[in-house]
Amino acid sequence: MDDGSGGGSLLFDDIAGNVLAVPFDNGRLAITGQAVTVLQGLYVRQSDLGFWQVSRNGTLVQAGGSADANLVSVSRAGEAEPLVAETGRYRRPRVSPDGNRVVVEVAAAGQGSTANGTVDLWMVNRSAGTFNRFTFGSTNGDPAWTRDGRRVAFARLAKDGSFDIYWQPADGSGSAELLYEAPGSQWPYGFTPDGKTMLFDEMVGGAPIRIATVTVPGGKSAKLAMESGFSNRLGELSPDGKWLAYTSTESGRTEVYVRAFPGPGGKWAVSNNGGDQVLWNPNGRELFYRDGAKVIAVSVSTSPTFEVLKRTVLFDDRFATAGTLNWDVFPDGNHFVMVRPVDRDAKLVVTVNWLAELKRAAKK
Repeated sequence: MDDGSGGGSLLFDDIAGNVLAVPFDNGRLAITGQAVTVLQGLYVRQSDLGFWQVSRNGTLVQAGGSADANLVSVSRAGEAEPLVAETGRYRRPRVSPDGNRVVVEVAAAGQGSTANGTVDLWMVNRSAGTFNRFTFGSTNGDPAWTRDGRRVAFARLAKDGSFDIYWQPADGSGSAELLYEAPGSQWPYGFTPDGKTMLFDEMVGGAPIRIATVTVPGGKSAKLAMESGFSNRLGELSPDGKWLAYTSTESGRTEVYVRAFPGPGGKWAVSNNGGDQVLWNPNGRELFYRDGAKVIAVSVSTSPTFEVLKRTVLFDDRFATAGTLNWDVFPDGNHFVMVRPVDRDAKLVVTVNWLAELKRAAKK
């Protein structure tokens, strides 16, 4: 923000919900002083983005509301029921193979995503009616169940800022063990039916995200699931392990595709106007994906080859997306676990003459 003399203040927000101002020389493009907090209580979504803007005449516009959300079970008709009583900063819920447990990321109050704050995995036990912390130490996220439901794999933040993959017993009987590490970051997404191969997303340097596989435990050399210069991510294996559903940007926008696994073979487009966060129905005859706020079911045939039969919009509501696989399907294929922001009907808050307040705060 220019004060008219070639200087001014650079405004930015942090994941704790504060707006800060730091003196800035526009001519030298240099910071010339210490940052001061000029606004607190900013609404920050789970994506770590603060929704606000200030005009030259001092009018501030921000989204009102809370970053907290409810963890809910949602029917195919879009009817939601809470899985836990507490609201929280939930992300990336994953359902156990038997449907009785849900593991979910929970960010500490004032924190954001797994890249920027204190985040641990918590476990919902539906039959016992409990909700307990599952991981301890470092920053943990992106959980994935083994097919037998005995272990949960997850990404853990390393000292260099990258993510490695760990796993630990789902019943809490053991501590986390390193499962796979390599240059760059890796995030687990699932296992083959025999449990011998793990599917994960990988990002190395500035290259696009790619889907890879590795033998577990003990595998050191990963294989790419496909060769591509585009971003391919969020790979989900069919219940029989023969088909890989994933999202890709190869068309210029994010779409859902399916290809034979582990290959060779062709690929088929599942979405036709944008799609993301694909899931398999446990019956193997249906796929689900999200297109903005829409949840879409796709009837498919996999024999003698893959074929899309019918697309149906199940419901359209503002459940959180968070830029990752932020939902899952229960074994019955008729209910989903989703994150529902408590501020889903929040409105904009406008504050006038805010520029004068900024100048007073910067002079203190």
